[in-house]
Amino acid sequence: MEALQILIPVITALVTAIFTFVATRSTNRKDVTISDRKALSEDEKAFRLELKEIINSYKTDLEEAREEIRVLSEEVAQLHKTNLELTLENKRLQVKVDDLRVELQSFRGGQHEMD
Repeated sequence: MEALQILIPVITALVTAIFTFVATRSTNRKDVTISDRKALSEDEKAFRLELKEIINSYKTDLEEAREEIRVLSEEVAQLHKTNLELTLENKRLQVKVDDLRVELQSFRGGQHEMD
């Protein structure tokens, strides 16, 4: 009987200690899990923010590139127009040169006849 009176409180204390340990461990795991989720959530927020910054940077670069393409396209069109004008002017001048050669040859031919 005496042994039973001693064993019951000891067993009760051990069982209580085990349940307390298990409950504390479970609570700690939940806290760690919650902490991990919060850390992951913060990391995800930082990652998303960084991605948004990169995307905005690319959008800005794209807008600048489109503007540069527009300006260069206008410049190419102007250079093409100028090239056509110069080609026509060159042809007109070539016709004048040919006319002057013919005139010079006829002039020289006329001088040879006079000599």
